[in-house]
Amino acid sequence: MNDRGPTKFKIAYFHQDALITGSAISLKNMVNGLDQANFEPHIIIPNEGPAKAIWENIGAIVHILPYTTFWTSPGPNFFSASNFRQYKSLFVNDEIIKFIMQLHPDIIHINDKAGIQAGISLRNLGIPIIQHSRSAYHLTVAKINKYISSKFIKFYANQIICISEDEEQEFENFKNRIILYNTVDLDLAYQAKINR
Repeated sequence: MNDRGPTKFKIAYFHQDALITGSAISLKNMVNGLDQANFEPHIIIPNEGPAKAIWENIGAIVHILPYTTFWTSPGPNFFSASNFRQYKSLFVNDEIIKFIMQLHPDIIHINDKAGIQAGISLRNLGIPIIQHSRSAYHLTVAKINKYISSKFIKFYANQIICISEDEEQEFENFKNRIILYNTVDLDLAYQAKINR
């Protein structure tokens, strides 16, 4: 229930890409666990890719909305062209704002640190932002990027969810921080245990 009446609770998940990786599968498991009679999951990705189909197959509404990602695990070398290109993600993206104002979600979930442009763009809209911290900064090649990333995340996030103790790095003193271990498909895990 939200302030618009007895409608579905709308969640906007910003995901950093559409590749089938651990984070994409974790997002699939998280969305699959929702009661879709009460929740309406929207996944926003910056480009096409194979994970789009796996999310759509479980009832998520997937949107392609180009935005710039900021990689820190391990991320590019400081003096590389790709590093300077990714600094565009530190600026507000008006298309993200316009899209979210039309979608009008109840909550925003940024599924990886690489999606910080969404948080930077949306921090003043009054919609709670959850930042999922899924990659450890100790791998970051350009150490300044660890500092930049963590400062921006602390600036816009209302809540930080870390997938393990390693991902708490740089957020140890952030008040609204919890550890929620990666979601897994328990049936598949049980079957894998039997097959072992």
